[in-house]
Order: sequence, then C-alpha cells, then structure tokens
Amino acid sequence: MTIKLSRGVHITALVAAAMVGTSPFLVHGLVLGDDRGAHLRYQHFFDRQIAGGDLYPRWMPGMNSGRGSPIFFVQYPLPYYVAWGLGHLVPNHGFGSAYLAGFRRILELSDAAAILMMDADLSHDPAHIPAMLKKVETCDAVIGSRYVASGAVDGWEL
Repeated sequence: MTIKLSRGVHITALVAAAMVGTSPFLVHGLVLGDDRGAHLRYQHFFDRQIAGGDLYPRWMPGMNSGRGSPIFFVQYPLPYYVAWGLGHLVPNHGFGSAYLAGFRRILELSDAAAILMMDADLSHDPAHIPAMLKKVETCDAVIGSRYVASGAVDGWEL
C-alpha cells in the first residue's frame, strides 16, 4: 500500500524541520565564526530580493561592493526562507527605535559617562575611538559622519 502525500505536507514538513534545526540560533543568536558576517549579509540581501519579488534569489547584486555574488548554488536556502518568514512574525519597530531602547537601557543600568555606537560590520573604523573619547571630554556629543568633508567609508560609492 502506497500513501501519496500532497505537496503542502512536504513543504510544511520541511519548514517545521528547518524551524526546529534553527531554533537554537533564534534563542541564542548565531555562533561566533568566520562566516557569521557573510551569513548576515546573505540574509539581508535575500530579504531584499524576496521583497522585490524574486522568490528564489541566486545572485546577490549588493554583495562585493555592488559587483554581486552567487548564492545557494552550493549551500541550501531553507534557513534563509525560515529567517525571512520569522522576520515577518516578530515585531520590528525599526533601527532607530532599537538604538534608543539600547541607549535608555544603558543609562538605566549604569553610570556611563559616554555611549559609543558603531556598526559591527567594521564600516566604522575602530581606530577613531580614542580620538572620539578624547573629544567627549570637552563636548556634549561627538558624532562621526561619512557625509562631512573629511568623512568616508572605504568601499562604498557614496
């Protein structure tokens, strides 16, 4: 006797398996490793392409300073689909709201004299931290910007 399962059952089983397999990462975050940044970039561009109507992205045009990069020819896309789907279920109040919440929490829990915020992708050069900390001794706020005359981000077309 052969039981034929519908396509929907197969997809549901795959999504359930992917959710179980990725649940430790949802709870504890990504494991620190050499390819963590690459996977976060892949997810970012994957989400953008899905939002743009490409249901199976195979080329990430924003990677490699705009030259693009192939994806999912070797690795499997299912975790990226699950993360994209969960991103629509979890409330997201925006980037700015996340920063403000973090700053409020720091001020509530500590007597910090200053708060320094930098992107984790190293688009901000940590070599500038000592100069910024020196400036904060005599200023209420110190803001680094790529949009001022001496400001820049290497590898960006801004």
